[in-house]
Amino acid sequence: MTDKQHNESKLERVIRKIKRCSALSKSSNENEAATAMRQAQSLMREYRLTELDVQLSDIGEAESASVRVTPGSPDRAVRLRDSADKAH
Repeated sequence: MTDKQHNESKLERVIRKIKRCSALSKSSNENEAATAMRQAQSLMREYRLTELDVQLSDIGEAESASVRVTPGSPDRAVRLRDSADKAH
């Protein structure tokens, strides 16, 4: 595993933990909710993540008629139209 892959894997684990903490922050138990919110905020500060970063992590792939882009690899955009032209 390369350093980049290791860092991405660690970031994914952190984001999952932030999501779990955010879910717990809605608990009816006030102490549990407050602790979970503090933990989520602390992780977000430590890893310099915003709420939007966490929300966008759910998006796996965006696709349009001409270009398909997989998050994390913008240099790997595949031109679907070009592929379709080669197939015909």
